[in-house]
Amino acid sequence: MAVQKTIQVCKAQGIMKEYLETRSKEVDHIMSSVLDEEYAMKLFLKTERENARKAGREAGIEAEKKKLICRLYDKGYPLKDIAEVADVSIDTVKEWLNIE
Repeated sequence: MAVQKTIQVCKAQGIMKEYLETRSKEVDHIMSSVLDEEYAMKLFLKTERENARKAGREAGIEAEKKKLICRLYDKGYPLKDIAEVADVSIDTVKEWLNIE
């Protein structure tokens, strides 16, 4: 719709008038394809940014949990309690503390 309106305006103002009169359908098709690709690229980039933000938040949460686990372990808390407070499994606590 916007492409057709642009073609009409260009014709009315004499911009590439002869070319557009003979090839307006071709120009419409090409421009529509370009706009579809541009929209798809914007959507792709938006999705990638959202995924990166989510991954960053998750990594930050994990890093904070690891710090908390280390502090609690250094203070002598039992692994079971540390796992419960950090909301992770005891195996995860052991892995993050490099203990068996």
